[in-house]
Amino acid sequence: MLILNLLLVALARPGASLVVQRQNDTPPESQRERRRASPEALDPPLANDFINDPDKHYETPEEDPARDVPFTLADFDDSEWDEVNVPHDWAIQGPFTPRLTPSLVAEWAACHSSRWYPGGGIYRNVWLTKVNPVHVAQWGTHITSRDVSEESAVLDLIVTLQSKADDDLEAEVTVDVHEIEDGQLGQKVASFPAEVVTVTAGQKEPNLYVAVTHVTADDEEIDTYETRFGIRSVVFSGDDGLIVNGERIPIRGVNQHHDLGALGAAFNLRAAQRQLEVLRDLGSNAIRMAHNPPATELLQLTDEMGFLVIDEIFDCWQREKNPSDFHLIFDEWHEADLRSFMRRDRNHASIVAWSIGNEVGEQYTEGEGAALADSLRKIAHEEDATRPATASMNYAKPDMPFPDAPAYEHLQGIKTSPLYQAFHEKFPDKLIFSSETAAALSTRGTYLFPVSKEVSAPVDDGSGGDPVAEQVSAYELYTAPFGSSADKVFAAQDRHPFVAGEFVWSGWDYLGEPTPYYTARSSYFGIIDLAGFPKDRYFLYQARWRPDLPFAHILPHWTWPDREGEVTPGRLKKEEYTYRFRWDDVVYQPGELHVVTYKDGEEWAEATVNTAGEAAEFEVTVDRDAIATDGLDLAFISVKVTDAEGNVVPEARNEITFSVSGPGEVVATDNGDPADMRSFPSPKRNAYSGLALGIIKATPGSSGPIKVTVTAEGITDAEITINGDS
Repeated sequence: MLILNLLLVALARPGASLVVQRQNDTPPESQRERRRASPEALDPPLANDFINDPDKHYETPEEDPARDVPFTLADFDDSEWDEVNVPHDWAIQGPFTPRLTPSLVAEWAACHSSRWYPGGGIYRNVWLTKVNPVHVAQWGTHITSRDVSEESAVLDLIVTLQSKADDDLEAEVTVDVHEIEDGQLGQKVASFPAEVVTVTAGQKEPNLYVAVTHVTADDEEIDTYETRFGIRSVVFSGDDGLIVNGERIPIRGVNQHHDLGALGAAFNLRAAQRQLEVLRDLGSNAIRMAHNPPATELLQLTDEMGFLVIDEIFDCWQREKNPSDFHLIFDEWHEADLRSFMRRDRNHASIVAWSIGNEVGEQYTEGEGAALADSLRKIAHEEDATRPATASMNYAKPDMPFPDAPAYEHLQGIKTSPLYQAFHEKFPDKLIFSSETAAALSTRGTYLFPVSKEVSAPVDDGSGGDPVAEQVSAYELYTAPFGSSADKVFAAQDRHPFVAGEFVWSGWDYLGEPTPYYTARSSYFGIIDLAGFPKDRYFLYQARWRPDLPFAHILPHWTWPDREGEVTPGRLKKEEYTYRFRWDDVVYQPGELHVVTYKDGEEWAEATVNTAGEAAEFEVTVDRDAIATDGLDLAFISVKVTDAEGNVVPEARNEITFSVSGPGEVVATDNGDPADMRSFPSPKRNAYSGLALGIIKATPGSSGPIKVTVTAEGITDAEITINGDS
């Protein structure tokens, strides 16, 4: 049963009464019209769809002079825009709200606004919303659930109406609740008064609904407003961790920056969905949105796919990290932006906590940082009292003032022990989790010798790092100076079972911040490389996060023509607080390595690697056989360079050309190599460690087969076909 409680709030001009505005002659079908005006960005791969003209011109239809047209910027890099100016008293609404003057102008301004690649211009969807003068405010429906069980839940709804009228008008507000069916508005399951529905338990069975708010005046419906939301219960326990819908859920999280690899910062739904699919296969169940508000569509995906989310807004407060970052406008904009951010996102069921800061400089102060953190926390609680507000601190100490839930980046160096126990003793009732763990470094498929004997070691030139090739060894033992290997993190967590879990830095590699080689293009931190290919570390996390999945994984590869007769370490019986098998005295000889693993005395899984011959063929696969022909849907084609026996050639660097016949085109290519500086839109790409990626889209409005041909000198051509569905 859903029990619906409604609170109505009205925002109007001074002197006007509740829900006020005159009628007009606009036909009902245009009462609330949402149009995807133009997602733009300064990112070349999807240039035809997303960029090239920073000036956008919009006209208010003459037949609608009485209508408000709120102009919603889903997101843009505020540091690079001097002003955005809109005519006809339009309202610009978004997490970052620029100044309004009589014309629309865009000017490039500051650089150095971020440590990672922030994108440029408008890189998310832009919406024009045409509304009646009396309407539901932007993000004006706030829905929370309580007393959730398998049989019932209580919904509390707050509806905010907005009016810019001079005359008084009474209006009636009703709310219907619908199921979501195949992503669309489905069966109505509740309205006022309450009706009975079934609420499914468990994290991976999201209970997603749509609340449709109807505003009626003089027996005419003047506005409708749809709000997606979910029903779930979340409990934070100091001893038991995170409990979702009555079930303890270990946080198996990753940190994700906003870029989409070779596609840049411009948001693309399918590319974001693919990232989450790879993370779900890994066994991850949580995302920390580092370190800025995510695209709304990404939160819709996390709702639908059952991920937990830490939704984060600020990378800095008043203290500067970069010359042109948010500290320049923090005092003026932090409250407005925080409120807008939370109002936009608070109906998303996947969000379990808010993060009001990441590694802010104020944490190194005493009263200054505590007062500012408390001010931000109070704002957060005013906008959403149902979730805790936290902050990620890399200088956290138990005697410091904290937000609601300590989010501790717990490893300050290779030899530093975590402070979990000290935190738990100080805050026995608070849930504790790690907002950033590991910060391990590697390049997929690259193995450097000698190999460290330690379980965790800082990367250095000649010890896990190659400064000439700008690569880091994939033995998955090497980290940034402040980081730790996955093995060390796992041991710390297993010794402190009250810790709710972790968010690994990072899930995918990302553009920018290429520690330790800052002339490279992209990071080395990811469990997954920039192209979406798993690193060896992926299988270590998968073994931990999906303990019932039988598999074995061998590293390194077994093709070492220059190391015949030399010791080539591999990783025996697993001891307590060890998380891999390691052999340090294997002498390399060409041939086959075969491993069989046992669990509880029974054969569990096996794996084989073979010495590869010369590159001869391609193995080509695609993530989906058919894509939409809207110009936005994408197909991701993976290419393996193999010998004549089908073994991947691990050192293959052949230049591969992707060509398309039929109604499609190559959008971008990649190989996961952080040091590859070839332009992403190029149809040519050298394989790296035997792999390459091509990204394909269909011609808008077309239909029919799209044939992709993969060629390279000395290798047999390969083809694969994708169907374009209009």
